[in-house]
Amino acid sequence: AGKKLLVAVDPLEEKRGIPHRIMAFHKFLQHEPTWATRCVLVQIVEASDEAAEDAEGDHGEQQKLLQQVYQMVGEVNSKFGSIGHLPVHFLCQEFSRVDITALFAKADVMLDTPLRDMLSHSAHEFLYCTGKTSG
Repeated sequence: AGKKLLVAVDPLEEKRGIPHRIMAFHKFLQHEPTWATRCVLVQIVEASDEAAEDAEGDHGEQQKLLQQVYQMVGEVNSKFGSIGHLPVHFLCQEFSRVDITALFAKADVMLDTPLRDMLSHSAHEFLYCTGKTSG
């Protein structure tokens, strides 16, 4: 209770910059360690449309990316976490649109930080769910 909730929802794709986001969060906590117990990053990774199109050739790369992210999340949680609190929750599974909408409604910050410029509907969904349409 009273913690700031940061949320990111992405497909498992290199261009989405998930490892970069985890690294940036880690650096933030290194520079501002008091925030380690005051915020939680929930990173949801869903199946990629690209993965469905190119399931055979890209599977090895996706597993490598997933393993890299698991390792990075473990490093952040082992350094800044405790028995009662983990700063990063990494969930690699499908969620219903209702669940994602509910998460966005509770979030204080929505992170949409792709490595390449691309249209993302998640930012629009977040604004709609939170009612934060100005400022």
